[in-house]
Amino acid sequence: MDAALPPLSGVFRAVAALTFGAAWAFYLWLGVSNPYVGFVADDAVYLLMADLYSPLHHAVGAVYAHIRGYSHLPPFFPLIISLAGGGTEHLAPARVVVATAMAFANGLFGWWLLRRTASPWHALGLALVVGLLPGTLLLVVDVFSEGLYLALCWLILLTADRIAIRPRWPLLLALGVVAGCAVGTRTIGIALLPALAMLAPRLGWRRSSLVVIGFVCLALPLTRLSAGDAAPSYFQIAMDQYRVAPFAVLGQQLNDASTALHGALPYGLFQWRDVHAPWRNLSLMLLLGLGIGGMFDLIRRRQLLSCYVVAYLGIVLLWPFANFMERFVMPLAGPLLYFAYHAAVKIHARAGTAFIAFLACLLLPAWMHTVQALATPPDDPKLSGFRTTRYWIDLTRRASAEQQIKNLGALHDYLPRLAEVVPADACLFTQYPQITMYRAKRTAWLIPPPADLLKPAPWACPYVHALADTGDGEPPFYPLDVVGRRAVIVDSLSVRPGDQNPRRRVIGMLVRDRLAQDRGCPVTATCK
Repeated sequence: MDAALPPLSGVFRAVAALTFGAAWAFYLWLGVSNPYVGFVADDAVYLLMADLYSPLHHAVGAVYAHIRGYSHLPPFFPLIISLAGGGTEHLAPARVVVATAMAFANGLFGWWLLRRTASPWHALGLALVVGLLPGTLLLVVDVFSEGLYLALCWLILLTADRIAIRPRWPLLLALGVVAGCAVGTRTIGIALLPALAMLAPRLGWRRSSLVVIGFVCLALPLTRLSAGDAAPSYFQIAMDQYRVAPFAVLGQQLNDASTALHGALPYGLFQWRDVHAPWRNLSLMLLLGLGIGGMFDLIRRRQLLSCYVVAYLGIVLLWPFANFMERFVMPLAGPLLYFAYHAAVKIHARAGTAFIAFLACLLLPAWMHTVQALATPPDDPKLSGFRTTRYWIDLTRRASAEQQIKNLGALHDYLPRLAEVVPADACLFTQYPQITMYRAKRTAWLIPPPADLLKPAPWACPYVHALADTGDGEPPFYPLDVVGRRAVIVDSLSVRPGDQNPRRRVIGMLVRDRLAQDRGCPVTATCK
Protein backbone atom coordinates (compact mmCIF):
# COMPACT_ATOMS: atom_id res chain seq x y z
CA MET A 1 0.00 0.00 0.00
CA ASP A 2 2.94 2.38 -0.26
CA ALA A 3 0.64 5.43 -0.19
CA ALA A 4 1.40 8.96 0.91
CA LEU A 5 1.50 9.64 4.63
CA PRO A 6 -2.14 9.94 5.74
CA PRO A 7 -3.36 12.93 7.77
CA LEU A 8 -2.99 12.23 11.47
CA SER A 9 -5.43 13.58 14.02
CA GLY A 10 -4.32 15.23 17.21
CA VAL A 11 -5.83 12.39 19.22
CA PHE A 12 -3.80 9.82 17.28
CA ARG A 13 -0.58 11.80 17.70
CA ALA A 14 -1.15 12.09 21.46
CA VAL A 15 -1.97 8.38 21.86
CA ALA A 16 1.05 7.38 19.77
CA ALA A 17 3.38 9.62 21.77
CA LEU A 18 2.05 8.23 25.06
CA THR A 19 2.28 4.65 23.80
CA PHE A 20 5.88 4.83 22.67
CA GLY A 21 6.85 6.89 25.72
CA ALA A 22 5.30 4.28 28.01
CA ALA A 23 7.07 1.49 26.09
CA TRP A 24 10.41 3.28 26.52
CA ALA A 25 9.79 3.71 30.27
CA PHE A 26 8.83 0.02 30.57
CA TYR A 27 11.97 -1.08 28.73
CA LEU A 28 14.11 1.19 30.87
CA TRP A 29 12.57 -0.15 34.09
CA LEU A 30 13.11 -3.75 32.96
CA GLY A 31 16.75 -3.10 32.18
CA VAL A 32 17.72 -0.91 35.12
CA SER A 33 16.02 -3.33 37.53
CA ASN A 34 18.20 -6.17 36.27
CA PRO A 35 21.66 -6.15 37.92
CA TYR A 36 22.79 -9.36 36.21
CA VAL A 37 24.92 -9.30 33.08
CA GLY A 38 27.03 -11.93 31.37
CA PHE A 39 25.11 -15.19 31.60
CA VAL A 40 24.12 -14.95 27.92
CA ALA A 41 27.66 -14.26 26.70
CA ASP A 42 27.47 -11.34 24.25
CA ASP A 43 26.34 -8.76 26.79
CA ALA A 44 29.49 -9.18 28.88
CA VAL A 45 31.73 -8.92 25.81
CA TYR A 46 29.92 -5.78 24.63
CA LEU A 47 30.62 -4.11 27.98
CA LEU A 48 34.28 -5.16 27.95
CA MET A 49 34.56 -3.74 24.42
CA ALA A 50 32.91 -0.54 25.66
CA ASP A 51 35.68 -0.28 28.25
CA LEU A 52 38.22 -0.49 25.42
CA TYR A 53 36.53 2.27 23.43
CA SER A 54 35.73 4.57 26.34
CA PRO A 55 37.85 7.69 26.83
CA LEU A 56 36.91 7.54 30.53
CA HIS A 57 38.13 3.99 31.22
CA HIS A 58 41.76 2.86 31.31
CA ALA A 59 41.30 -0.67 29.94
CA VAL A 60 44.58 -2.52 30.47
CA GLY A 61 45.45 -6.06 31.43
CA ALA A 62 45.39 -9.56 30.00
CA VAL A 63 41.60 -9.76 29.79
CA TYR A 64 41.37 -6.69 27.55
CA ALA A 65 44.19 -7.99 25.36
CA HIS A 66 42.15 -11.17 25.05
CA ILE A 67 39.04 -9.21 24.02
CA ARG A 68 41.05 -7.28 21.42
CA GLY A 69 42.36 -10.50 19.97
CA TYR A 70 39.36 -12.79 20.07
CA SER A 71 36.10 -10.83 20.10
CA HIS A 72 34.20 -11.15 16.81
CA LEU A 73 31.36 -8.84 17.83
CA PRO A 74 30.94 -5.76 15.60
CA PRO A 75 32.11 -2.52 17.22
CA PHE A 76 29.32 0.03 16.66
CA PHE A 77 27.03 -1.02 19.53
CA PRO A 78 29.76 -1.08 22.23
CA LEU A 79 31.06 2.21 20.80
CA ILE A 80 27.65 3.82 21.39
CA ILE A 81 27.61 2.38 24.93
CA SER A 82 31.05 3.80 25.62
CA LEU A 83 30.06 7.25 24.29
CA ALA A 84 27.05 7.15 26.61
CA GLY A 85 29.39 6.52 29.55
CA GLY A 86 28.65 2.81 29.92
CA GLY A 87 30.99 -0.11 30.59
CA THR A 88 31.64 -2.91 33.04
CA GLU A 89 31.68 -0.48 35.97
CA HIS A 90 28.79 1.67 34.70
CA LEU A 91 25.86 -0.53 33.70
CA ALA A 92 23.02 2.04 33.83
CA PRO A 93 24.09 3.98 30.68
CA ALA A 94 24.18 0.72 28.74
CA ARG A 95 20.64 -0.04 29.90
CA VAL A 96 19.51 3.39 28.74
CA VAL A 97 21.06 2.79 25.31
CA VAL A 98 19.29 -0.58 24.96
CA ALA A 99 15.88 0.74 26.06
CA THR A 100 16.11 3.88 23.95
CA ALA A 101 17.24 1.99 20.85
CA MET A 102 14.40 -0.53 21.08
CA ALA A 103 11.77 2.16 21.70
CA PHE A 104 13.20 4.17 18.80
CA ALA A 105 13.06 1.05 16.59
CA ASN A 106 9.38 0.52 17.43
CA GLY A 107 8.60 4.17 16.71
CA LEU A 108 10.35 4.05 13.34
CA PHE A 109 8.56 0.79 12.51
CA GLY A 110 5.23 2.43 13.27
CA TRP A 111 6.16 5.44 11.15
CA TRP A 112 7.14 3.16 8.27
CA LEU A 113 3.81 1.32 8.63
CA LEU A 114 1.77 4.53 8.40
CA ARG A 115 2.21 4.58 4.62
CA ARG A 116 1.41 0.89 4.25
CA THR A 117 -1.56 0.11 6.46
CA ALA A 118 -5.26 0.68 5.95
CA SER A 119 -5.48 2.84 9.08
CA PRO A 120 -3.01 4.75 11.31
CA TRP A 121 -4.46 2.80 14.22
CA HIS A 122 -3.45 -0.43 12.53
CA ALA A 123 0.11 0.88 12.23
CA LEU A 124 0.14 1.76 15.91
CA GLY A 125 -1.37 -1.60 16.86
CA LEU A 126 1.17 -3.62 14.86
CA ALA A 127 4.10 -1.60 16.21
CA LEU A 128 2.81 -2.07 19.77
CA VAL A 129 2.39 -5.84 19.28
CA VAL A 130 5.96 -6.16 18.00
CA GLY A 131 7.23 -3.98 20.85
CA LEU A 132 5.62 -6.25 23.45
CA LEU A 133 6.49 -9.62 21.93
CA PRO A 134 8.08 -11.98 24.48
CA GLY A 135 11.20 -12.14 22.32
CA THR A 136 11.44 -8.35 22.26
CA LEU A 137 11.24 -8.14 26.06
CA LEU A 138 13.96 -10.79 26.42
CA LEU A 139 16.22 -8.68 24.21
CA VAL A 140 15.54 -5.59 26.31
CA VAL A 141 16.37 -7.12 29.71
CA ASP A 142 19.89 -7.96 28.51
CA VAL A 143 22.55 -5.78 26.89
CA PHE A 144 21.97 -6.87 23.29
CA SER A 145 22.42 -4.98 20.03
CA GLU A 146 19.19 -6.03 18.27
CA GLY A 147 17.31 -2.87 19.26
CA LEU A 148 19.96 -0.61 17.74
CA TYR A 149 20.18 -2.79 14.65
CA LEU A 150 16.39 -2.69 14.15
CA ALA A 151 16.32 1.08 14.59
CA LEU A 152 18.99 1.46 11.90
CA CYS A 153 17.16 -0.93 9.54
CA TRP A 154 13.86 0.97 9.77
CA LEU A 155 15.74 4.26 9.43
CA ILE A 156 17.31 2.95 6.21
CA LEU A 157 13.90 1.98 4.81
CA LEU A 158 12.38 5.33 5.77
CA THR A 159 15.30 7.17 4.17
CA ALA A 160 14.88 5.10 1.03
CA ASP A 161 11.20 6.11 0.93
CA ARG A 162 12.20 9.75 1.16
CA ILE A 163 14.84 9.37 -1.54
CA ALA A 164 12.24 7.88 -3.88
CA ILE A 165 10.38 11.21 -3.60
CA ARG A 166 13.31 13.66 -3.49
CA PRO A 167 16.79 12.13 -4.06
CA ARG A 168 18.87 14.92 -2.52
CA TRP A 169 22.57 14.36 -1.95
CA PRO A 170 22.48 14.69 1.90
CA LEU A 171 19.88 11.91 2.04
CA LEU A 172 21.96 9.73 -0.27
CA LEU A 173 25.06 10.15 1.89
CA ALA A 174 22.99 9.57 5.02
CA LEU A 175 21.60 6.34 3.57
CA GLY A 176 25.12 5.00 3.06
CA VAL A 177 26.25 6.10 6.53
CA VAL A 178 23.29 4.46 8.27
CA ALA A 179 23.83 1.28 6.25
CA GLY A 180 27.44 1.24 7.44
CA CYS A 181 26.23 1.65 11.03
CA ALA A 182 23.84 -1.28 10.60
CA VAL A 183 26.55 -3.60 9.27
CA GLY A 184 28.83 -2.37 12.07
CA THR A 185 26.16 -3.30 14.61
CA ARG A 186 25.22 -6.77 13.35
CA THR A 187 27.28 -8.59 10.73
CA ILE A 188 24.09 -10.01 9.25
CA GLY A 189 23.30 -6.42 8.25
CA ILE A 190 25.00 -7.25 4.96
CA ALA A 191 21.54 -8.55 3.99
CA LEU A 192 20.59 -4.88 3.60
CA LEU A 193 23.03 -4.40 0.72
CA PRO A 194 21.04 -6.35 -1.92
CA ALA A 195 17.97 -4.32 -0.99
CA LEU A 196 19.89 -1.06 -1.39
CA ALA A 197 21.26 -2.31 -4.71
CA MET A 198 17.67 -2.33 -6.00
CA LEU A 199 17.73 1.46 -5.77
CA ALA A 200 20.67 1.80 -8.16
CA PRO A 201 18.73 1.57 -11.46
CA ARG A 202 16.36 4.28 -10.27
CA LEU A 203 19.05 6.56 -8.88
CA GLY A 204 21.66 6.30 -11.61
CA TRP A 205 25.37 5.81 -11.09
CA ARG A 206 26.13 9.34 -9.81
CA ARG A 207 23.56 9.28 -7.03
CA SER A 208 24.33 5.64 -6.22
CA SER A 209 28.00 6.56 -5.82
CA LEU A 210 27.02 8.98 -3.03
CA VAL A 211 25.42 6.08 -1.14
CA VAL A 212 28.59 4.02 -1.59
CA ILE A 213 30.76 6.94 -0.42
CA GLY A 214 28.65 7.34 2.72
CA PHE A 215 28.89 3.61 3.44
CA VAL A 216 32.67 3.49 2.96
CA CYS A 217 33.25 6.64 5.05
CA LEU A 218 31.54 4.97 7.99
CA ALA A 219 32.61 1.37 7.44
CA LEU A 220 36.35 2.06 7.23
CA PRO A 221 36.68 3.75 10.66
CA LEU A 222 34.57 1.00 12.22
CA THR A 223 36.83 -1.61 10.65
CA ARG A 224 39.78 -0.09 12.50
CA LEU A 225 37.89 -0.61 15.76
CA SER A 226 37.09 -4.23 14.99
CA ALA A 227 38.72 -6.90 17.17
CA GLY A 228 39.23 -10.63 16.67
CA ASP A 229 42.43 -10.56 14.61
CA ALA A 230 43.96 -13.41 16.64
CA ALA A 231 41.16 -15.85 15.84
CA PRO A 232 39.51 -17.05 12.62
CA SER A 233 36.56 -14.94 11.50
CA TYR A 234 32.98 -16.18 11.33
CA PHE A 235 33.33 -16.33 7.55
CA GLN A 236 36.47 -18.46 7.83
CA ILE A 237 34.74 -20.81 10.27
CA ALA A 238 31.82 -21.19 7.88
CA MET A 239 34.06 -21.77 4.87
CA ASP A 240 36.13 -24.34 6.78
CA GLN A 241 32.98 -26.36 7.42
CA TYR A 242 31.74 -26.18 3.82
CA ARG A 243 35.17 -26.84 2.30
CA VAL A 244 35.42 -30.49 3.42
CA ALA A 245 32.24 -31.91 1.85
CA PRO A 246 30.22 -28.93 0.59
CA PHE A 247 27.06 -30.73 -0.56
CA ALA A 248 26.78 -32.99 2.48
CA VAL A 249 27.47 -30.08 4.84
CA LEU A 250 24.99 -27.90 2.97
CA GLY A 251 22.24 -30.50 3.29
CA GLN A 252 22.90 -30.97 6.99
CA GLN A 253 23.08 -27.22 7.55
CA LEU A 254 19.75 -26.56 5.83
CA ASN A 255 18.14 -29.31 7.90
CA ASP A 256 19.58 -27.98 11.18
CA ALA A 257 18.72 -24.37 10.36
CA SER A 258 15.15 -25.10 9.28
CA THR A 259 14.58 -27.23 12.40
CA ALA A 260 15.97 -24.46 14.62
CA LEU A 261 13.89 -21.87 12.75
CA HIS A 262 10.74 -23.92 13.29
CA GLY A 263 11.36 -23.85 17.04
CA ALA A 264 12.70 -20.31 17.36
CA LEU A 265 9.87 -18.56 15.53
CA PRO A 266 6.96 -19.59 17.82
CA TYR A 267 9.20 -19.09 20.85
CA GLY A 268 10.15 -15.54 19.91
CA LEU A 269 6.63 -14.57 18.89
CA PHE A 270 4.48 -16.27 21.54
CA GLN A 271 6.90 -18.01 23.93
CA TRP A 272 5.80 -21.42 22.67
CA ARG A 273 8.72 -23.77 23.16
CA ASP A 274 6.88 -26.87 21.87
CA VAL A 275 3.99 -26.48 19.44
CA HIS A 276 1.84 -29.56 20.11
CA ALA A 277 -1.64 -28.20 20.83
CA PRO A 278 -3.84 -28.33 17.68
CA TRP A 279 -4.97 -24.70 18.04
CA ARG A 280 -1.34 -23.57 18.23
CA ASN A 281 -0.43 -25.52 15.11
CA LEU A 282 -3.39 -24.09 13.22
CA SER A 283 -2.66 -20.54 14.40
CA LEU A 284 1.01 -20.80 13.45
CA MET A 285 0.19 -22.30 10.04
CA LEU A 286 -2.31 -19.51 9.37
CA LEU A 287 0.19 -16.83 10.40
CA LEU A 288 3.04 -18.32 8.37
CA GLY A 289 0.78 -18.88 5.37
CA LEU A 290 -0.31 -15.26 5.40
CA GLY A 291 3.26 -14.10 5.98
CA ILE A 292 4.68 -16.08 3.06
CA GLY A 293 1.83 -15.01 0.80
CA GLY A 294 2.31 -11.36 1.69
CA MET A 295 6.08 -11.60 1.22
CA PHE A 296 5.76 -13.07 -2.28
CA ASP A 297 3.27 -10.39 -3.26
CA LEU A 298 5.68 -7.69 -2.13
CA ILE A 299 8.61 -9.42 -3.85
CA ARG A 300 6.60 -9.18 -7.06
CA ARG A 301 6.26 -5.44 -6.38
CA ARG A 302 10.01 -5.18 -5.72
CA GLN A 303 9.57 -3.66 -2.27
CA LEU A 304 12.89 -3.13 -0.48
CA LEU A 305 11.79 -4.83 2.73
CA SER A 306 10.91 -8.07 0.96
CA CYS A 307 14.31 -8.16 -0.77
CA TYR A 308 16.04 -7.59 2.58
CA VAL A 309 14.07 -10.40 4.26
CA VAL A 310 14.89 -12.87 1.48
CA ALA A 311 18.61 -12.03 1.74
CA TYR A 312 18.45 -12.23 5.55
CA LEU A 313 16.76 -15.65 5.49
CA GLY A 314 19.28 -16.89 2.95
CA ILE A 315 22.18 -15.95 5.21
CA VAL A 316 20.50 -17.46 8.28
CA LEU A 317 19.84 -20.77 6.54
CA LEU A 318 23.45 -21.05 5.32
CA TRP A 319 25.13 -19.70 8.46
CA PRO A 320 26.48 -22.66 10.52
CA PHE A 321 25.39 -21.28 13.90
CA ALA A 322 21.87 -22.67 14.30
CA ASN A 323 22.17 -22.49 18.12
CA PHE A 324 21.66 -18.71 17.87
CA MET A 325 18.48 -18.97 15.80
CA GLU A 326 16.29 -17.36 18.48
CA ARG A 327 18.28 -14.13 18.17
CA PHE A 328 18.44 -14.40 14.37
CA VAL A 329 14.65 -14.63 14.20
CA MET A 330 13.69 -11.58 16.22
CA PRO A 331 14.71 -8.93 13.64
CA LEU A 332 12.25 -10.66 11.30
CA ALA A 333 9.27 -10.45 13.68
CA GLY A 334 8.14 -7.02 12.49
CA PRO A 335 8.47 -7.79 8.76
CA LEU A 336 6.73 -11.16 9.17
CA LEU A 337 3.73 -9.66 10.94
CA TYR A 338 3.54 -6.88 8.38
CA PHE A 339 3.62 -9.42 5.53
CA ALA A 340 0.81 -11.38 7.19
CA TYR A 341 -1.20 -8.18 7.72
CA HIS A 342 -0.65 -7.21 4.08
CA ALA A 343 -1.95 -10.61 2.90
CA ALA A 344 -4.99 -10.43 5.22
CA VAL A 345 -5.95 -6.99 3.89
CA LYS A 346 -5.49 -8.23 0.32
CA ILE A 347 -8.02 -10.97 1.03
CA HIS A 348 -10.51 -8.55 2.58
CA ALA A 349 -10.15 -4.80 2.93
CA ARG A 350 -11.51 -4.80 6.49
CA ALA A 351 -9.48 -7.75 7.77
CA GLY A 352 -6.73 -5.60 9.33
CA THR A 353 -8.50 -5.06 12.65
CA ALA A 354 -9.41 -8.74 12.92
CA PHE A 355 -5.81 -9.75 12.21
CA ILE A 356 -4.38 -7.49 14.95
CA ALA A 357 -7.03 -8.77 17.39
CA PHE A 358 -6.04 -12.35 16.44
CA LEU A 359 -2.41 -11.58 17.26
CA ALA A 360 -3.38 -10.02 20.60
CA CYS A 361 -5.38 -13.15 21.53
CA LEU A 362 -2.40 -15.39 20.74
CA LEU A 363 -0.14 -13.17 22.85
CA LEU A 364 -2.50 -12.77 25.81
CA PRO A 365 -1.25 -15.86 27.77
CA ALA A 366 2.39 -14.75 27.46
CA TRP A 367 1.52 -11.19 28.47
CA MET A 368 -0.45 -12.41 31.51
CA HIS A 369 2.46 -14.62 32.57
CA THR A 370 4.93 -11.74 32.22
CA VAL A 371 2.79 -9.44 34.37
CA GLN A 372 2.38 -12.18 36.98
CA ALA A 373 6.13 -12.93 37.01
CA LEU A 374 7.06 -9.26 37.38
CA ALA A 375 4.60 -8.91 40.24
CA THR A 376 5.84 -12.06 42.02
CA PRO A 377 9.55 -11.93 42.91
CA PRO A 378 11.51 -15.03 43.98
CA ASP A 379 11.03 -16.22 47.55
CA ASP A 380 14.61 -15.39 48.53
CA PRO A 381 14.90 -11.59 48.96
CA LYS A 382 18.58 -11.80 47.96
CA LEU A 383 17.47 -12.97 44.50
CA SER A 384 14.82 -10.29 43.95
CA GLY A 385 16.97 -8.80 41.17
CA PHE A 386 16.22 -11.87 39.05
CA ARG A 387 12.58 -10.76 38.76
CA THR A 388 13.37 -8.82 35.59
CA THR A 389 15.70 -11.38 34.01
CA ARG A 390 14.92 -13.87 31.26
CA TYR A 391 15.26 -16.67 33.82
CA TRP A 392 12.17 -15.44 35.69
CA ILE A 393 9.90 -13.90 33.05
CA ASP A 394 10.43 -16.64 30.45
CA LEU A 395 7.44 -18.98 30.69
CA THR A 396 9.42 -21.92 29.30
CA ARG A 397 11.91 -21.77 32.21
CA ARG A 398 9.40 -21.73 35.04
CA ALA A 399 9.82 -25.41 35.97
CA SER A 400 13.48 -24.94 36.96
CA ALA A 401 13.62 -21.18 37.53
CA GLU A 402 14.04 -21.20 41.33
CA GLN A 403 17.02 -23.55 41.41
CA GLN A 404 18.59 -22.02 38.32
CA ILE A 405 18.60 -18.49 39.67
CA LYS A 406 19.99 -19.69 43.02
CA ASN A 407 22.95 -21.24 41.23
CA LEU A 408 23.40 -18.28 38.88
CA GLY A 409 23.09 -15.79 41.73
CA ALA A 410 25.73 -17.64 43.74
CA LEU A 411 28.03 -17.78 40.72
CA HIS A 412 27.53 -14.07 40.00
CA ASP A 413 28.45 -13.10 43.57
CA TYR A 414 31.39 -15.51 43.73
CA LEU A 415 33.25 -14.61 40.53
CA PRO A 416 34.97 -11.44 41.86
CA ARG A 417 36.76 -13.74 44.33
CA LEU A 418 38.61 -15.30 41.42
CA ALA A 419 40.56 -12.07 41.09
CA GLU A 420 42.02 -12.80 44.55
CA VAL A 421 43.04 -16.35 43.66
CA VAL A 422 43.89 -16.39 39.95
CA PRO A 423 46.86 -14.18 38.95
CA ALA A 424 46.03 -11.28 36.66
CA ASP A 425 47.96 -12.70 33.70
CA ALA A 426 46.76 -16.29 34.09
CA CYS A 427 43.84 -17.90 32.26
CA LEU A 428 41.23 -20.43 33.28
CA PHE A 429 38.73 -22.83 31.74
CA THR A 430 35.05 -22.43 32.66
CA GLN A 431 31.54 -23.05 31.38
CA TYR A 432 30.88 -19.29 31.63
CA PRO A 433 33.94 -17.57 30.12
CA GLN A 434 32.20 -14.27 29.26
CA ILE A 435 30.77 -13.51 32.71
CA THR A 436 34.05 -14.66 34.27
CA MET A 437 35.94 -12.06 32.24
CA TYR A 438 33.28 -9.46 33.04
CA ARG A 439 33.11 -10.06 36.81
CA ALA A 440 36.63 -11.29 37.62
CA LYS A 441 38.62 -9.51 34.88
CA ARG A 442 40.50 -12.73 34.17
CA THR A 443 41.08 -14.29 30.77
CA ALA A 444 38.71 -17.24 30.41
CA TRP A 445 38.09 -19.93 27.82
CA LEU A 446 35.25 -22.39 27.38
CA ILE A 447 36.19 -25.81 28.78
CA PRO A 448 37.40 -27.89 25.83
CA PRO A 449 36.51 -31.55 25.15
CA PRO A 450 38.53 -34.27 26.95
CA ALA A 451 40.95 -34.91 24.07
CA ASP A 452 41.95 -31.25 23.93
CA LEU A 453 42.40 -31.07 27.69
CA LEU A 454 45.19 -33.62 27.43
CA LYS A 455 47.16 -31.63 24.87
CA PRO A 456 50.53 -30.34 26.06
CA ALA A 457 51.13 -26.78 27.21
CA PRO A 458 51.36 -23.93 26.44
CA TRP A 459 47.85 -24.39 25.02
CA ALA A 460 46.37 -25.45 28.36
CA CYS A 461 45.20 -23.08 31.11
CA PRO A 462 46.49 -23.80 34.63
CA TYR A 463 43.11 -23.13 36.30
CA VAL A 464 39.77 -24.86 35.82
CA HIS A 465 36.46 -23.66 37.28
CA ALA A 466 34.23 -26.75 37.34
CA LEU A 467 30.49 -26.51 38.10
CA ALA A 468 28.02 -29.12 39.30
CA ASP A 469 25.64 -28.20 36.46
CA THR A 470 27.65 -28.11 33.23
CA GLY A 471 24.59 -27.29 31.12
CA ASP A 472 25.87 -29.28 28.10
CA GLY A 473 25.17 -32.86 29.08
CA GLU A 474 28.63 -33.41 30.56
CA PRO A 475 28.99 -35.13 33.96
CA PRO A 476 28.83 -32.90 37.06
CA PHE A 477 32.04 -30.99 37.77
CA TYR A 478 33.42 -31.70 34.31
CA PRO A 479 36.36 -31.78 33.57
CA LEU A 480 37.51 -32.97 37.00
CA ASP A 481 36.81 -36.54 35.83
CA VAL A 482 39.41 -35.96 33.08
CA VAL A 483 41.93 -33.91 35.03
CA GLY A 484 41.73 -36.33 37.96
CA ARG A 485 44.79 -36.42 40.19
CA ARG A 486 46.35 -33.53 38.33
CA ALA A 487 43.90 -31.18 40.06
CA VAL A 488 44.62 -29.27 43.25
CA ILE A 489 41.52 -27.70 44.81
CA VAL A 490 42.06 -23.97 45.28
CA ASP A 491 38.58 -22.74 46.21
CA SER A 492 34.92 -23.84 46.21
CA LEU A 493 31.57 -22.22 45.52
CA SER A 494 28.63 -22.99 47.83
CA VAL A 495 25.01 -22.14 47.22
CA ARG A 496 23.82 -23.23 50.67
CA PRO A 497 26.61 -22.49 53.17
CA GLY A 498 24.59 -23.89 56.09
CA ASP A 499 23.81 -27.24 54.48
CA GLN A 500 25.85 -30.11 55.91
CA ASN A 501 25.41 -32.26 52.81
CA PRO A 502 28.34 -31.35 50.52
CA ARG A 503 26.60 -32.82 47.48
CA ARG A 504 23.88 -30.18 47.79
CA ARG A 505 26.07 -27.43 49.17
CA VAL A 506 29.00 -27.22 46.73
CA ILE A 507 28.07 -26.22 43.18
CA GLY A 508 31.51 -25.24 41.90
CA MET A 509 35.22 -25.82 42.48
CA LEU A 510 38.27 -23.89 41.31
CA VAL A 511 41.24 -26.19 40.78
CA ARG A 512 44.78 -25.76 39.52
CA ASP A 513 46.03 -28.22 36.94
CA ARG A 514 49.46 -29.33 38.14
CA LEU A 515 50.25 -30.97 34.82
CA ALA A 516 49.70 -27.69 32.96
CA GLN A 517 52.17 -26.04 35.31
CA ASP A 518 54.67 -28.90 35.09
CA ARG A 519 54.56 -28.83 31.28
CA GLY A 520 56.01 -25.37 31.26
CA CYS A 521 52.88 -23.28 31.67
CA PRO A 522 53.56 -21.32 34.89
CA VAL A 523 50.63 -20.26 37.02
CA THR A 524 51.62 -16.65 36.46
CA ALA A 525 51.81 -16.97 32.67
CA THR A 526 49.10 -16.24 30.15
CA CYS A 527 48.27 -19.64 28.65
CA LYS A 528 46.24 -20.03 25.49
